[in-house]
Amino acid sequence: PISEINDKFNKKIEGENDVLLKIFDPFRAKDYMGKERLSFNNRIQLCEESFENEIRIYTDFMKHNEAFGPNETINIPTISKSGFITLTTETGLYQFCGLYIAMQNLGKEKPSSEKDFENGEKQLKLIHRSNIIHGDIRLANMFKFNEKFYFIDYGFSSDVFAINCDSSQNGDKID
Repeated sequence: PISEINDKFNKKIEGENDVLLKIFDPFRAKDYMGKERLSFNNRIQLCEESFENEIRIYTDFMKHNEAFGPNETINIPTISKSGFITLTTETGLYQFCGLYIAMQNLGKEKPSSEKDFENGEKQLKLIHRSNIIHGDIRLANMFKFNEKFYFIDYGFSSDVFAINCDSSQNGDKID
């Protein structure tokens, strides 16, 4: 349940400009390939699944980081809160009602040097070693913050076990 997810995160992020609010908005949602218009009910379901998946993966990464220490750390933004939010204008008009994650703002700096992308490769290997397939590797989901490389946006990520199970059920050979 979402109420249990919200209780996992209760961290303070220093600085008023350091928080990013990621909103899972069904009005703007589309299928992950961006090719079909989904019904509103399917967009709501997509947002819920994406939210729960992203929270689960960040939680798994936090457990990984605790178990393996600083040399094997998967860089993730600090998450301060998550759950359900209603936003209204000053006049009380409804603007949004849905799921959100409040997380550390990683700024706008993108990786650009060879060293940055070597660090990104190390991060990706750690993510894969944690049995997660990101599924949306592109520059928009990469950040350089405090000289560290970050991947973000795990809403459509998968774990390796789920992919292997799906493939074997379809009769595909798994190496």
